[in-house]
Formats: sequence, C-alpha cells, structure tokens
Amino acid sequence: MKGRGGFTAETDGASPVVEVPGQKNSIFFRRRWPWPGGPGQLGESLKQVLEAIGAVDPVLVCLGSPDNPGDELGPLVGSILCGRRTGLPVYGTMEWPIHSENLEHSLALIMQSHPRSELLVVDAATGAQGTIGTVTVRSGMTWPGLGLGKTILPLGDISVTAVVRARAGTRWGWMVRLLRGRPGYWARTLAGVVAEGIVSGLVPSSENN
Repeated sequence: MKGRGGFTAETDGASPVVEVPGQKNSIFFRRRWPWPGGPGQLGESLKQVLEAIGAVDPVLVCLGSPDNPGDELGPLVGSILCGRRTGLPVYGTMEWPIHSENLEHSLALIMQSHPRSELLVVDAATGAQGTIGTVTVRSGMTWPGLGLGKTILPLGDISVTAVVRARAGTRWGWMVRLLRGRPGYWARTLAGVVAEGIVSGLVPSSENN
C-alpha cells in the first residue's frame, strides 16, 4: 500500500516544525552530504548525544515505508544494520517496516521488550530547497509524519533525520528534485551514510567489521 509512511518535516534545516512542550531539542550534528570526515563524524556526534542524555543501550527504530519514494530511508538503514550483524536492537527494515499504520502496535511491542531503553529514531525528512542531502542528529523527540501533513504522536529520545526531498509547496521544488536527484536516490545514498555513522558511533571497534 502506498502512502503508509510519513516524513519528518524540517523548516529551514535548523529546527523541527513542532516542538514538544517541555522537551528540549538540542542539535548535535547537521551537515549536508558529502561532508569532511564522512560517516565517522556522524558517529562521533551520536556518541556525544548518548553521553549527554545518559543512554547506555539505545534501541533503533527505523521509520518509513518502502512503498513511498524517499520514505524508505529508515527501512534501508534498518536492513543495512541487520545485515552487518552489529548486535544492536533494530526495528524497522525493508522486509518488516514500521510506518503510520502499524506504529502504535510496533512501539508497544518495542517498549515491552525494552522498557528501560532510550529510542533512537531514524526517519526521512522533507525540507527547504537548499537542505536536500542534510543529515541532522538531535536529542529529544521527533514528530514523524509532519512532512506529509499526518498526525502521528512524537516519539524517541534521539533522532537522526535525513532530508531526501523538498517539502510540498517549496518554490521551484520540482527543479530542485530534477537537478539534485529523486527522493529514492537520496534515500539510498543517505541510508548508507547514516548506517555507517551508527555503526561507527554505537558499535565497539572490536565488533565493527
């Protein structure tokens, strides 16, 4: 089924559209790919945010639908990590995606299995025309679905979002997509970058192979 997924929305690439009351969202990393230092720099920022919030064993929740171009970024990251056999708890893959239709049920199962763990949410994002290719790491909840105008409850303690396409209504958005590639291209490209960054930041070097 198409249209099951939901993009996180970015405004100017500097902050989420909706802030959760009482929730501080601190940005630890924001770069437009490619950037100096590659995925390792993303990994270092993940180490910093984990230390800042006191997270020890985070659970990865990779959101998105393979049926929605660009929104497959999360499931791609999940599948890459599972294929690497990192030992990290990962939910949301190309085979078993977590999207708007099953999110509530999936979260209930995750919290039942990991009641004391923080959630690290990976999601595709829409943004302004100049932010396509930008990856952001922040502490605090993310609000998936805003990019498509959906109402989905905020979730997570840490989020990694990647802008894969211009949001609806962006001036000259069609030209940006033409010049900088389709959402599927950016989803595939940035999924590899995000997955490598997660391995670099969360997997001990002795197990990182």
